[in-house]
Amino acid sequence: MEAIAEDPAGQSWVSDMLLETLLPVVTKAPWILDLDSTVVTVYGKQGGSAVGYNPTKKGRPSYSYHAFIIGGLRLPLEVEARPGNESHGVYGAEGLWKLLDHRLPKAGQPWCVRGDISYGNETLIAGCTERHRDFLFKLRKSTGIKALIAEFDDGTHTWVDAGQGWQGREVTAQLSGWSSTRRLVILRRPMAASKPQTPLIQQTLFVAELCPEDGHEYAVLVTSLTHPIPTIAQFYRDRADSENTFADLKQDWSWGGFTTQDQGRNQLMARFIALIFTWWNIFVRQVSPTTHREGHVSRPVLLHGVARRVTHAGTTTLRVTSLHAKATAIMAALNAVTKRLKERALTATTQLAGSTTGNRWDTIISAVFDPLVNSRAGPQAVLGT
Repeated sequence: MEAIAEDPAGQSWVSDMLLETLLPVVTKAPWILDLDSTVVTVYGKQGGSAVGYNPTKKGRPSYSYHAFIIGGLRLPLEVEARPGNESHGVYGAEGLWKLLDHRLPKAGQPWCVRGDISYGNETLIAGCTERHRDFLFKLRKSTGIKALIAEFDDGTHTWVDAGQGWQGREVTAQLSGWSSTRRLVILRRPMAASKPQTPLIQQTLFVAELCPEDGHEYAVLVTSLTHPIPTIAQFYRDRADSENTFADLKQDWSWGGFTTQDQGRNQLMARFIALIFTWWNIFVRQVSPTTHREGHVSRPVLLHGVARRVTHAGTTTLRVTSLHAKATAIMAALNAVTKRLKERALTATTQLAGSTTGNRWDTIISAVFDPLVNSRAGPQAVLGT
């Protein structure tokens, strides 16, 4: 493990495996690239860790995992492990440009890059603009932002309904440190509406960091998109799905539960786990094509059972008896998956005789993800345009 981790070719191999596994997905239809980072707390002296932003274990050293996720599918294309004091989005810019400029083919480029408040800075915005890539980021509180909110709080401006209890206005402005003017979408809602009947996952998106004494909480988005305000607001709310990816990887797939002695092995293990997580989801989506199933739900259902080897007439058979209460339904689903895999493998082998193994994989993986890609990915489905 140490030898692979220290060898750039070893790191690159795992990273390439993760990307190549999902290339048929990103080249199939328009998709959204979600940027996000998470804190992984460590204990003891571990190479590469540092004390930085840590909301749950303040003062503890940690790593920051910067992940690039296929929006709506909860599948990571890449993850970079950095010291805990490099959790800000600007530290993920280098990996992002490498992914967009060198690793993703032209046909697999995202139609939009989306991120939370950590990514709403000139480095990321200007980089996306330079690459002619649409973006949507949330902005951090600043003097310029406060001035904009005060301007719209004079009672003379009309706010439009932005959904989920939010109202919106837009303005074109060039904030301090920006290289050009950009479209800003200002959103607000009454403070009393921040606790109500909306799901918790939606409540966490527009953090009430801008709360003047007018009884409203505010959020400001910067974007190159030209869609109307209600669409932009919902589009950003949809970004919450990337948080679920982190929750799944940390709670069910050990991103937050393994320790290493050096940064190289930590990076290698983070990518290995992301790869295994992706392979498992490819399998589970054949049982549930349009719904993501968390590991703590899918693994007990599909993996737990008692196996018995039976040998008769020179033939050895492995019989697995499920211990789950829904064993009959599970067996029917797995038999259907086995049948579909055999059919797809046969079709790919027949149609692509003499072609590369990669092309056969493209055919199989595209068939697996077709229902989900067609129903959830891209501007047509997500934005209704």
